[in-house]
Amino acid sequence: MDSATALITLEDGTLGSVSATRYNGAGHDVRLELHGSAGTVHVGLDASYSGVSAEPGFVFPADIPHRTFHERFAEAYRAEIRAFVQLARGEGPNPCPAAEAVDASRVADAAQLSLETGRAERVRR
Repeated sequence: MDSATALITLEDGTLGSVSATRYNGAGHDVRLELHGSAGTVHVGLDASYSGVSAEPGFVFPADIPHRTFHERFAEAYRAEIRAFVQLARGEGPNPCPAAEAVDASRVADAAQLSLETGRAERVRR
């Protein structure tokens, strides 16, 4: 399987959707979009975004799309290694405390169980 969608409900009742694909023929695309009554915010949208506009004359993105995961996240990998070395030396904070890592694992486990059973799964702390 190379595509997935999850519908989520947050504790306060906010609805969300998560969409992922393993392959995108247009280029590697990873981003987060938050849409709400106060506006829309994008994370991971840059000049190498793999989408194109269907509007005539609108030029975006301005650069060549990222073709691989490694290309897309090269700077993030470097920053992660720098943060790890700083943590190991006692020179910086832990950017991913254990509790957050456990939370992410619980979400992944619930998504897998939902896939296997076809039922919605609740993620509890």
